Amino acid sequence: MQQELNDFYRYHQEVMVGGVLTRYYDSDLDSTPGRYNPNPSSKPIVVALHGVATSSYLFRNLIAEFDSSVRLVVPDLPGFGRSSKQLPWGAKYKHYLEWLEGFIRSVLPYSSQPVKAHFIGHDFGALLAMAWAVEHPHEVASLFCMNTCVHFENISPTPYTGLSLAPVLGRSIGRVMAREPVISMIFKKVFKTLPEKSVIDAYMNMYRDPAARTVLAGFMHYLPSVSQLMWTIRRDLKNLTCPSMFVFGEDDILVKPQEARRLAESMPHGAFRCLPGVGHFPTEEVPAAINAEIGAHLSLLGVEC
Repeated sequence: MQQELNDFYRYHQEVMVGGVLTRYYDSDLDSTPGRYNPNPSSKPIVVALHGVATSSYLFRNLIAEFDSSVRLVVPDLPGFGRSSKQLPWGAKYKHYLEWLEGFIRSVLPYSSQPVKAHFIGHDFGALLAMAWAVEHPHEVASLFCMNTCVHFENISPTPYTGLSLAPVLGRSIGRVMAREPVISMIFKKVFKTLPEKSVIDAYMNMYRDPAARTVLAGFMHYLPSVSQLMWTIRRDLKNLTCPSMFVFGEDDILVKPQEARRLAESMPHGAFRCLPGVGHFPTEEVPAAINAEIGAHLSLLGVEC
């Protein structure tokens, strides 16, 4: 498993953003880490953002499918994957938004005209993508979001999540949740169809590092701060005119499937699809179906996939 992860990360780059060493995949760059490409391609840009407790590994099948047809930019969020676990700031949503701003400005080409990118997001990564679209509507070509939520009534909180929000005890409980085998047990529960053990191990591998467990515990403790982000996105969705597709696993135990419809109906150009028999991680449970959905979404917008 370690060798497979090393192979996956072999072509990742590094950039310092907001005091955090960020690892990311960029299909526009060659295989030499740290190599800057002064002549970026004219391919459509697709930025993929993973969610909590995962990494850019979540999009490995996306990379394999679309690597040659678009410019794929896939980061490990701060504190996750192989990005730095030593964060100079608390794991609150506003800091992740500030990081995203710095990352986009560092990695994507800058000119007098805004460069539009297609954003793919899962879970918290989808919230970041929508928040970016709200703040920078002229820099977003489209949104493709999976199993996320901005309507509180459509959240199905687990007992673990509820306990992590408890005053005073929240951070301690968060630390317990981030330990093996607890985090592994919780992680497995959100799948409808459990993937191979090697896939679970790939995600759990980073939690051998105590610093990674500290980040996750802090993130869970600061979850109440995400409610403000959810409310802001919910309020402003009606103003987003970019084409947006919401594809959800219908059997997600964290987010009710009707959230996909509500999100789509909140936007002028929104659409949705719920996949039966699929849990919180569609990219893992039905990768071929998700690639087909993404391909269809991009093709409708004139992107040759």
